[in-house]
Amino acid sequence: MIRIIINDEQITVKEMDNILSKVESQDENLFYTNIRTSKKEKQAARHSTFITAREHNNLIGLIRIIGDSTYEYYISEVMVLPEYQGKRIGTKLMKAALDYCKKDGFMKIFLTAAKGREKYYRRFGFKITNYNVMRILSKKLEISDNKK
Repeated sequence: MIRIIINDEQITVKEMDNILSKVESQDENLFYTNIRTSKKEKQAARHSTFITAREHNNLIGLIRIIGDSTYEYYISEVMVLPEYQGKRIGTKLMKAALDYCKKDGFMKIFLTAAKGREKYYRRFGFKITNYNVMRILSKKLEISDNKK
């Protein structure tokens, strides 16, 4: 049986590494696993809310939410293990994440959709905005992006 867990505080760096590497192997460099470290993952986890999908206590999907937990939320990572994709687990995770963000009122929920996946997120009410997303990449990411 698959369980969706809101604010899963039991998630480990090892689980994160496992799911990141398996999902990224399908979508090269989507999560920049080549420069992520265990130390940084632990630090990031302290400032994140995780909505997870588990089967027999094994992590099979997750959403990472960051923000001020009041007005604005940013869904920064959405991933489901390849062998579980197409089974509506991502949909269950997204619905749980949106319920979590909306429960006490909110102003904005953001996410950055990977190219070609915008249609999927529109199903949940997300719209492409009139604002350009701007970013600054670390030198390591600039080098990584230029290799594409």
